Amino acid sequence: MNIDSTNMRPSDWMRIRDVIVEGYADHDGFVILHGTDTMSYTAAALSYLIQDSPKPIVLTGSQKPMATLLPTPSSTCTRACSMRSTSTRTTSQSCLAA
Repeated sequence: MNIDSTNMRPSDWMRIRDVIVEGYADHDGFVILHGTDTMSYTAAALSYLIQDSPKPIVLTGSQKPMATLLPTPSSTCTRACSMRSTSTRTTSQSCLAA
């Protein structure tokens, strides 16, 4: 899915949930690249749609598009992946990396 985060709707949250559920057994955690405008709404929706997950689900975003040559978008994604890989399986919480 590649849409402007200002256009996120509940149906998009369901699509994200569906992708996570479909790949849940095959992955140790999930990193979702998201625009910052509605990231908190998506995090809240996912916290209700996927409860008590022992696997980390990390949303990360940047004020600049991924295509920007500045290091901000790519370094934010790298930090999010690092957070996913260092989190413990006993922790069940929402995580936003910005």
